[in-house]
Amino acid sequence: MIGEYERAFYGSQYGAMAPLFEHYGVQMWMPEAGGRVDYASEHDEKTMTVLGLSSKREVTRTSIRVCTAKTARTSTRTIAAGATGASAAPGSSGDWAVMSLLLT
Repeated sequence: MIGEYERAFYGSQYGAMAPLFEHYGVQMWMPEAGGRVDYASEHDEKTMTVLGLSSKREVTRTSIRVCTAKTARTSTRTIAAGATGASAAPGSSGDWAVMSLLLT
């Protein structure tokens, strides 16, 4: 039973794994498929492919957000250091404020 498709397959992994699941008699159940996934069904194959691509998009989007937040955090520390060249204290409340603004 797979409750969240985002955690099941990434990109086109389903296409590679479905023949193995069928060969070894592994049944897969997903709400998006309306219950048990039929490996021979073209409809279920298309559904799983679309869900895998959606998952890939979500992972890519999250990766971009994290990289942007890290870059902003580095920039904030550089600005906070000013002309003295000292770095901002790690874990300061300013770091979290900047990251929360960027991630929303």
